[in-house]
Amino acid sequence: MTLHREGFVPLGFVLGVSALILTLLYYLEVPEFIMWMVGSCSAITFILFAQWAPMAGLVKYAKYHTGKYLVAWHPKSSIENERTTLVVEGECGEVLFRQIAGAVARRIRYYIKPGQTLIKGEEVGFIKFGSRIDLYLPLDAEILVKLDDKVTGRETVIATLKRL
Repeated sequence: MTLHREGFVPLGFVLGVSALILTLLYYLEVPEFIMWMVGSCSAITFILFAQWAPMAGLVKYAKYHTGKYLVAWHPKSSIENERTTLVVEGECGEVLFRQIAGAVARRIRYYIKPGQTLIKGEEVGFIKFGSRIDLYLPLDAEILVKLDDKVTGRETVIATLKRL
């Protein structure tokens, strides 16, 4: 499901964090938080890409993690590579997303900090070159995308969250 940037996005909808192709969809336990469902996207090598807030809400957690530089598609890159972990809490729940550096990317930047209020689609950071973005959703989220879908940041609706 795609909405235009100027279009109305209903409460509980989670938008794409960046312009990528959905390459993985699976369940995963994130060490810092409870069990989540994850949609993972790999970036194209040799481009700079921005990330945007997937929903409006309060930044609950923002942390930079040092690490290795495995290729971004490696299963362990999400926990062993240089990365950021960012959590936004909206009216319908929490969403966690990670910027993950790949073998080429060594430039991750994020501009948000805990306590900050975000507008849905607001720019929150960027990664340079061949990296990955992981988006973690509550287990009861309704996933609206499938493998190999092209995801457009600020436009593609990834999922809907149940009301709290």
